[in-house]
Order: sequence, then C-alpha cells, then structure tokens
Amino acid sequence: MRLGSRRVRLCLGVCIIMKSARVSLSVVCTLVLWAVALVSATDPFQWDSCGNKDDRLRTTALTMSSPDGKWGKGELASIDAKGDCNLNGPLKSGSWAINVYELGNAHPVDVQWGDLTKAVTFTDPKNTTFDMKVAFTMPAAQGSGHFQASLMGQDDQHASYFCLEIFFNYTSRV
Repeated sequence: MRLGSRRVRLCLGVCIIMKSARVSLSVVCTLVLWAVALVSATDPFQWDSCGNKDDRLRTTALTMSSPDGKWGKGELASIDAKGDCNLNGPLKSGSWAINVYELGNAHPVDVQWGDLTKAVTFTDPKNTTFDMKVAFTMPAAQGSGHFQASLMGQDDQHASYFCLEIFFNYTSRV
C-alpha cells in the first residue's frame, strides 16, 4: 500500500463525514481502527517515493512479494514497479541498489545491487511507460524486525532515475 493512498484518504474522509453528522467520538474511533486494520491487512508492506519531480522513472504502482508468501531471513523478495517515464535519452547502462535499514541501527544491515538495464522493461514503443522487476534476499533481523529498504537507480552518468522507500517487517503486517 502506498502511503497516502486513496484507501487511507477514504477512511479519513468517512471519519470527517461521520464526525460532522454528530456520530459519537467513540464510534468514530472504533470505525477508524477497524478501517485501518482492514487497509493494513491487505498489504504486508508500504511504499513511497523519495525522489523528486525530475526522476526519469516515476513509479505509480509497486508490489512486493516472496515465492511462498513468507517474510523473513533468507527469503527472496520480489519488487515489481510500474510507472511513467521522463527520459532525456535512451537508457544505455546503469545500476540499481537497495540499502536495507532496520529500526534501531544507524547503518544498513544489507546492501544489494544489480544491472538497471536488465531490471527495467519499457512497455511501449515510445518508452513512456515502464515495468521494473528487482529481487533481493531479506536480511536477518538484528533487533526490531522492522525494515526500511531504499531502492535507488542511476545511469552510467550517475543521473538519478528513481528513489523508492519500502517499509516492511517480520513481526506483523505494516
């Protein structure tokens, strides 16, 4: 689920309407808690863009999964991102890197990287949309089990292509 997604905004909108309809605060709070639980139960991760308006690959949808649905040390996580392109020229070469941080640790607990040209597929003849598939091995929890993965890409000229933050944990759904 993307932070600030329509589902979350919808829940907040319903709460404001109910409050203006003079429904008791305890009923509103109970419904908000149920709505948040339902929304967060649908996705075991959250994501957001940490890039800017000049990113060459702008992600509009992202999924993260593992082959057997388990989240933990040694599991292979697959990230599939889709979106729009803002290219200044063809992508000839580049790399992606994922730095995984755990809550409570100042430094990454894991760093992995790969070839950007193998990860990105342009889905139309004019290269205006893309599909990106990246896989990484989930690290061992060293404490909290709550992680933030920073996925970044750049071309051979070190121009930034994207920056994504993915939040996940091993203890419960985010």
